[in-house]
Amino acid sequence: MNWLRRAEKRVIRLVLCAVALAPPMGLAFWQLFLHLYGPPTRAATWSVLASAHGAESAPGDPWDARQFVIDDAGRCCRRAELARVELRVSSDAIDFIGHAFVSTPARTVGFRTHHESDIGLVDYLSPFAKSRPGFLRDDSAAAFDYVVSYSACPETLRMLEESIDRHAHDPYQVGDWDGGFNCATWAQKRLRDAGLTPPPGKCPNQLARSMYPRPPMVDGHGSETESSNEVRK
Repeated sequence: MNWLRRAEKRVIRLVLCAVALAPPMGLAFWQLFLHLYGPPTRAATWSVLASAHGAESAPGDPWDARQFVIDDAGRCCRRAELARVELRVSSDAIDFIGHAFVSTPARTVGFRTHHESDIGLVDYLSPFAKSRPGFLRDDSAAAFDYVVSYSACPETLRMLEESIDRHAHDPYQVGDWDGGFNCATWAQKRLRDAGLTPPPGKCPNQLARSMYPRPPMVDGHGSETESSNEVRK
């Protein structure tokens, strides 16, 4: 009977030890699980954001999500750094050509050619039309009736401006033949270079089908179009 009592005491000790060690072991296992599979903590995410912005500290709550936004290219920046970029289209129901151009805070430009006689419906449809030297035209005063607006963080804006400068003298071809680009396809490529999604189409009129009509003028001022990373369906 003595051995039975001793065995019983050992079992009781083991149970008491297991009960005493269970909470810390369970906590350690849970922390390991979170470390391996859990979402990032606020502190970790704030560290990433701070390093991306020169380790600048935020006033008040260091984790104030309202201070940061994601632009239409998927990049993060402070809300105050956000800029507006627009793709504008002047549709054309007469010659069926129209014009597409890009507007940034620094400039509004469209891709054109000095050979204006090579811009027409016949040239657009003809696979034999030749490419001509292209250039950037100041379209800040150009009329337009369709628009898509994008939000752009500084990095997105920098990439867009660099792409515009790098391709300022691309070959121009109104039908997008012969290795050239027309104003619409050129603008599409500039937006894509910055990570933005342009509407589909090979000419301004086709782009306009997936864009928003320009807001009506009110007392000489147009209302702003909401930013969206999706074109109109």
